[in-house]
Amino acid sequence: MRFLFGIAEAGLFPGMILFFTCWFPDWRRARIVSGFSFHRWPQLAHWLRDEERTWLTATLETERRRVEAKRKISPWESLRHPKVLWLALNYFCVVTESVGMLLILPNSSKVGWVTMIRDICALR
Repeated sequence: MRFLFGIAEAGLFPGMILFFTCWFPDWRRARIVSGFSFHRWPQLAHWLRDEERTWLTATLETERRRVEAKRKISPWESLRHPKVLWLALNYFCVVTESVGMLLILPNSSKVGWVTMIRDICALR
């Protein structure tokens, strides 16, 4: 059951973000979180006035053109980007260290207090 729930949950957040990009301009998207019930595209929204529908459609199209005008990077090019490599190395080190601590150290509250020191130092 947990596995099936994970599959269903995995697409929820990306789906919501995609849905909001189809509906709201960048400057307003952060305020739109939940509580709305509407059709998928603005052209089908019968409760909007014609000028609102026209404005929303034009604004979203302008944003899409602005994003598409920027240089597109292929997935392979992005994997060679220095920031991506640095973040991947950082994540690898964090996960390796955490799993190493979990598997090597004995399970004791004293060990927990000692290992807490490294976490506090990492906060800086």
